[in-house]
Amino acid sequence: MKTLFPIALLAVIATVLQPVDAAAADKVDYATQIKPILEASCTKCHGEKRQLGDLALHTDALAEVIEDGYILEGDAESSSVYERLTLEPDDKLLMPKGGDPLPKEQIALIEQWINEGAVLTSAEATPEPMAHGEDEHAEDEVDPMPAPPAADESRVQAIADMGASIVPLYQGSTLLSISFPSNPQQVTDESIDAIAAVGPNVAWLSLGGTAVTDAGVAKLAAACPNLSRLHLEKTATTDASADALTGLQRLEYLNLYGTAITDATVAKAAALPKLQRLYVWQTPVTYDAAKQAMAAHEGLEINLGWDHPGVVRERLTSELERVSTRKAEAAERAKQAETQLAEAKQQLESSAAREEEIKQELQALDGTPEEAEGTPAEGATEASEPQDA
Repeated sequence: MKTLFPIALLAVIATVLQPVDAAAADKVDYATQIKPILEASCTKCHGEKRQLGDLALHTDALAEVIEDGYILEGDAESSSVYERLTLEPDDKLLMPKGGDPLPKEQIALIEQWINEGAVLTSAEATPEPMAHGEDEHAEDEVDPMPAPPAADESRVQAIADMGASIVPLYQGSTLLSISFPSNPQQVTDESIDAIAAVGPNVAWLSLGGTAVTDAGVAKLAAACPNLSRLHLEKTATTDASADALTGLQRLEYLNLYGTAITDATVAKAAALPKLQRLYVWQTPVTYDAAKQAMAAHEGLEINLGWDHPGVVRERLTSELERVSTRKAEAAERAKQAETQLAEAKQQLESSAAREEEIKQELQALDGTPEEAEGTPAEGATEASEPQDA
């Protein structure tokens, strides 16, 4: 029997999330907890004045870092920035570079902050929140958010019984965000049947790290037409899911990090009309295929991960261009300085020579009058001598 979402279903969701609510007050605050860590340990190499590896972690740049996928909201384990913080101490890619690893307590804070959505609570970086449905390109909006009938309470409860976290996409919405934060490996293709039972209501679905396979993805694609955000990282997903994924016409975000998908899936997924972010870190996807897909589909960002050879080459090439420019500028300044130094030396030598000439002339002027006054004339001396008788 269907029920009204705001009353009965919210009661179910509140019950499911009751243990989480107790920790809600302990959410990590960026401004007071994360920003000080980054400023103390990261922004010397990744700040306003210096962006080693093209990465900036000062407050004004973090929104772009998140936008570019170096920090994945809600998924610390798949975030390259977090990955770099947790490498082995002898790994040359460990951050902070050349320093001691961050204390475990600080790493745990960063992990929690990312998993909670990487919210930037500092006014200097966070734009004014947009009302639901408002977009910076609102004038181009022709496809409003779907509003399916409220999901059946018993079906929502069945998903909750599997250990799911279920929340409305926004206040008053019948769309749901579903994730499995604890024991994801217990979620299998059979578990997808319960999710499919409320398929039209599922907008965000996180299946990262679960035991779901291509068969489960096919079920989802057939049952969840309003899915806009899908996490399949670290699952058994392969290219066999490519055709099923192309049926998700509202999909905006797709995370396939750590799966076996290849260029074939990228080519098909890139054609999804609303897809904006595709994460394929640590997959067989090639750099050229990702670049071609982005070139063919304006607005699509494909994240290969910071350590992909193609990305590393692009980053180093870009840095080489900047360094070469700085080198040329420094060489020009050095040349100008050498010219100025030569001119200064010439002026010094000329001034020293003239100084010596002036001193000699002054000495000559000082010596001439003294000789005239102190030395008697020869005739006068002889005349003053007494004569012999």
